[in-house]
Amino acid sequence: MAKGALEGGDAMYDLSQKTGMSVESLARFKKAASTTGTDLESVAKASMKLSKGLFEAGQSGKGPAAEALQSLGISAKDAEGKLRSADDVMLAVATKFKAMPDGVNKTALAMQLFGKSGADLIPMLNQGGDAIEKMKVKMTSAFAEKADEYSDKLTALSGDRKSTRLNSSHVSESRMPSSA
Repeated sequence: MAKGALEGGDAMYDLSQKTGMSVESLARFKKAASTTGTDLESVAKASMKLSKGLFEAGQSGKGPAAEALQSLGISAKDAEGKLRSADDVMLAVATKFKAMPDGVNKTALAMQLFGKSGADLIPMLNQGGDAIEKMKVKMTSAFAEKADEYSDKLTALSGDRKSTRLNSSHVSESRMPSSA
């Protein structure tokens, strides 16, 4: 069980770095996704697509994500003019989707914001931002970071042993008389 928790923490830490989402947010989205038949990988891919769209929307105010956000009444920027995080915007989209009827418009908006997998996220997003945000999770950023550090140290140690074995076998071979 401890090994699984460490591997899970390590994976969440790495995914947090890739997506820009906190470990806690990822854990909540993972839980929400699993209750609706999707998975964290789909959420992560959608988050990365959303991040790209948010960046474009923040730079030029144009693009598919900017259009979708505008039609939902969601801003890519916060009150201070800074770009909002992908998890914050995803929760805002979930709040809007909960109030919208399912159908062509919702599917099209999901795909504009989240790419091809956007439609797969609709059942999760239909739970609403408040419901997703209130989900209880045990994974924390601090634990995930420590798990990542531990995993990196184990990898370094196993790598050191491997290189030591290779070097010692090379030394042994170089001491052997040649057959020529």
